[in-house]
Amino acid sequence: MIKQLIAAGALVAALGMTLPAAYAADEPAKLTDTSKGKVWVDDNGMTLYTFGKDTKTKSKCNGQCAVEWPPLAATASDQAMGKWTIIKRDDGSLQWSYSGHPLYTFVDDKKPGDITGDGKDGFHLATDKITVASATTAKVKVVKPKAKTGMSTSSGNGY
Repeated sequence: MIKQLIAAGALVAALGMTLPAAYAADEPAKLTDTSKGKVWVDDNGMTLYTFGKDTKTKSKCNGQCAVEWPPLAATASDQAMGKWTIIKRDDGSLQWSYSGHPLYTFVDDKKPGDITGDGKDGFHLATDKITVASATTAKVKVVKPKAKTGMSTSSGNGY
């Protein structure tokens, strides 16, 4: 009887240690290589971006902004893990956030690998260099190439 209890206890302990790994959900995005380094992409391979006006717990991209920069949607059954958290948007929908940075795709990126939104309207590539955002403002280290005279990198929407 004691051997059976010990064996049962060992089995429960072994299962308990492996169940979290077995049931761990996949991350909502993955890193991929681009001409600008490693960036986060969604399940469809579309580039993800961060918005400089967001805070750690709030997206500031709503209305028309969210039409042009669709949020990386989360569902009620999704669960935060590691650096991945879920925030509630003004419209009540849920959005994935990485290291305190809500994430978005860009409507003008037409195919996987496109990175046309970098530097537009205060949005920047979500790279592997994202650091944890403060509670007040999400900050992303941005390295900008030298601007050419007479050219603008903004679409002028001014979100």
